[in-house]
Amino acid sequence: MSTAVSHYEALSDTSDYECLICSELSIKIKSCAECSILICDTCLKTVDSCPQCRGSNFSRNAFVEKFVKKINVKCTCCNWTGDFSDFSTVHNGKCDSVPIPCSLCGTLIPNRTQAGEHRDICPANKKRCLYCQSKVQMSEMEAHLTNECEDAVKCELCGKFQLKDTIQDHKNAIFGWCEGVSADNIPSSSQKCGICEKIADFPEHYKTVHQLGWTDIVRILKSKC
Repeated sequence: MSTAVSHYEALSDTSDYECLICSELSIKIKSCAECSILICDTCLKTVDSCPQCRGSNFSRNAFVEKFVKKINVKCTCCNWTGDFSDFSTVHNGKCDSVPIPCSLCGTLIPNRTQAGEHRDICPANKKRCLYCQSKVQMSEMEAHLTNECEDAVKCELCGKFQLKDTIQDHKNAIFGWCEGVSADNIPSSSQKCGICEKIADFPEHYKTVHQLGWTDIVRILKSKC
């Protein structure tokens, strides 16, 4: 049975147009040349011959396909009604109330709106830790980095994890990439001013004497290197 079009109910008798094997409607259906029974493309791939007459010659039935497309159906997961063709090609792929299987573990998720929530806790949703390369479930990655990974450390300035070997470079006031570094949280030190060349406290001298913001201070210091 094709899972793509199984959440519907026909509003009229469709028994003469259903697949012999799965008892579902299908807009892609073939008829047996010997006995005229109908089998959908999905089920046809699972058999070597006609289950009824053992014939092997199947061909497209344009009349049945056209009729099936116009059959009025309703979605069993919401209040939508319309042609079977619209249901199978459009609505069933968009209906938030339709149960869907998880592509990773195969668990049937009650509806599409819960797919993201399930993915976070899915036991099969594992990613490699960027630092130690261990495979970790996504919902446990934060705990892994905090308590288990021996190669990562959280920067106290920006709150992001970094390799232990690069944490000092990360927090370097001039050439680092830490977004949390500012003139307010780096250690004060005595050095030559890049503007007036006086020996003064860094970075307080730039802020009070030259009235510069942190971005301008970094720009000036980089230009002097």
